[in-house]
Amino acid sequence: MGSDDAPPPDLASDPLGGTMAAPDANVAADAAPDEAPSPNPDAPATVDGGSPVTWDAVGTVEATASDATGGSLDAREGASDAASPDAVAPPNDAGPTAQQDGPPGGPDGDDAAPMPMPMPMPMPMPMPMPMPMPMPISMCDPRAASSASLALGSSPAITACGTPIAELPALFVAVDPRTFDGSSACGGCVRIETAATALELPVVDLGASLAPVTQPTLLVSQPALSMLLPNGDIFASTGASWRFVSCSQAPPAMTFTLQLGSNPSYSAVLIQNHRNRLSRVEYKRGDVYVPLVRTTYNYWVSSSGMGPGPFTLRITDVLTQSVEQAGVPLAPGVPFVGNVQFPPCPK
Repeated sequence: MGSDDAPPPDLASDPLGGTMAAPDANVAADAAPDEAPSPNPDAPATVDGGSPVTWDAVGTVEATASDATGGSLDAREGASDAASPDAVAPPNDAGPTAQQDGPPGGPDGDDAAPMPMPMPMPMPMPMPMPMPMPMPISMCDPRAASSASLALGSSPAITACGTPIAELPALFVAVDPRTFDGSSACGGCVRIETAATALELPVVDLGASLAPVTQPTLLVSQPALSMLLPNGDIFASTGASWRFVSCSQAPPAMTFTLQLGSNPSYSAVLIQNHRNRLSRVEYKRGDVYVPLVRTTYNYWVSSSGMGPGPFTLRITDVLTQSVEQAGVPLAPGVPFVGNVQFPPCPK
């Protein structure tokens, strides 16, 4: 190649045989030694035209504009921002992008997420006051009287309360199954009033229910019926009232009789002549009171026995009064007269 073919002075030879443009003077001036180096060890990212990309403190991309000659108008500003300690390095492809993907704002920003309000402490709800239970009418209260049907009763060989016919008093009463209540009426006394008179009769047996079944049926002995209905009637569904009362003619002490066949491993006891109806019977074993089970025939049973005896029994009536009888012997079929009795109704 001759001298006339030499490249223009503004072009340089490419090592691969081509040519490349000489460095622009303005660009060389911008690349002065006092320019701050980029804090990112990797080459800075660029956008169209080779303009450098900078990242501000909140991770937004800022592209610098190029002038007509291709120089950067704010290259120094970009370099200064990059060297600032508050600058955020551009994320690489492998790193997280929490700043770009997260919600706007921050702890110190205007759009900072509000702090969660503390949960209010629940106010304790006031406990409702319990409604007062109506007081049951005691058998000691005359207001307990209600209507009943009267009829003539019979005298079985032995009653459902365990009383032999030979021991029945002249004046007695048997009550319907509901009033009998599984033998809980046994030994109690009933006050019956008619236009003719009023009688107190012991409950000795289970009777039938007669119409109307909405009211109790009282089957009384012949002498008692003749006094209550002197006109000779043997049945009356109206004109009679009744209620349970304390037995005013009760003896000073109760009687205890162990059932035939009772032994240390099985015992059943019949308690009679108590002033008020019974609600609970227990025997004492050491310092513990063990309840007995009431049967429908008026005996109180310990299926595992009470031992060889003598026994101590605690007896409680329907008024929640308790008395304790000691010295009851294991003597089946032999009545034992104790020394305790319930007090009468208060005056």
